[in-house]
Amino acid sequence: MSEPNELNYWRKFLHGDSEALSNLYLLFVDDLYSYGMKIYPDESLVKDSIQDVFIGLIEKQDKLSISSNVKAYILKSLRNKILEELRTQNRRNEIKNLIFTSEENYSGYADPFFAGLEEHHKQQEILSAALKNLSKHQREAIFLKYTNNCGYEQIAEIMEISIPSARTLIYRSLKQMKQFVLKKPDK
Repeated sequence: MSEPNELNYWRKFLHGDSEALSNLYLLFVDDLYSYGMKIYPDESLVKDSIQDVFIGLIEKQDKLSISSNVKAYILKSLRNKILEELRTQNRRNEIKNLIFTSEENYSGYADPFFAGLEEHHKQQEILSAALKNLSKHQREAIFLKYTNNCGYEQIAEIMEISIPSARTLIYRSLKQMKQFVLKKPDK
């Protein structure tokens, strides 16, 4: 779905069209679920949080404004909702240990500097190791950029950093991954 359509749905929702909210839900639910499971791999918590985000949109409908980054706004809302839920459940230590640590979460990435590798499983192994070498903050940015196809503006909004910081974070993360891959001896 193109960005103008999501903006169109958002405008219609703000003017009271409940079907437009349903369309936004259908448009984003897969990305929200995937992103939520990366943040905290608890299916029921993620599904509940997604529903809570959309209930919150309904409750705050008259206070919302037109946003040029609807997807970023909703992803950020989900992130905040999940983290809020984890805090209320007094699981702060689990947040630190589980956000973006599972290596199978990163099996779908591909980047130009992997082009010369011949075997798919070797790519996955090397990529997984390179991602583990990054901080949680860096892994989150890479996930948003390459799995959710978020732009720098959206990444900045979701992660609550400036746009130049988002660019720098992605650049340095990719550079660090590339250096890791180039230093890694062949097995």
